[in-house]
Amino acid sequence: MSIRESIERIYADYSERNIEKVLDALADDFLFEWPYDQKVTKLSGSRRGKLEFAEQLKDLASKFEFNSFRASNIVVEGARAAAQVRVNLTSSKTGDTFNTTLLHFWFFENDIPVQLMEYMDTALISAQVD
Repeated sequence: MSIRESIERIYADYSERNIEKVLDALADDFLFEWPYDQKVTKLSGSRRGKLEFAEQLKDLASKFEFNSFRASNIVVEGARAAAQVRVNLTSSKTGDTFNTTLLHFWFFENDIPVQLMEYMDTALISAQVD
């Protein structure tokens, strides 16, 4: 499976909330990063390994209902890829439903995802969770 096909499959599985399939596609020592200062948002830091990443996804599911999740503008260059992800969320804290765009940067080794960096509108998200 190509890198593009892998990413498209991961996004499809995530959009269907099939977290087990998402985790199966990742390297055992997968690194997920939100590269923000914790003073800006609680949704910051790194998660190493499938277990920590699964815990992060579970925590997100407790904070937001994912009404829609759609990746587009996927660009692949060598062992790296980027994607724009449009999501519609409902906050468990505020009850607000809103749209936002995430930017994902993927890193692969031997065609297996080993790292994902996610960028978001921290002000918008922080207002819904902090």
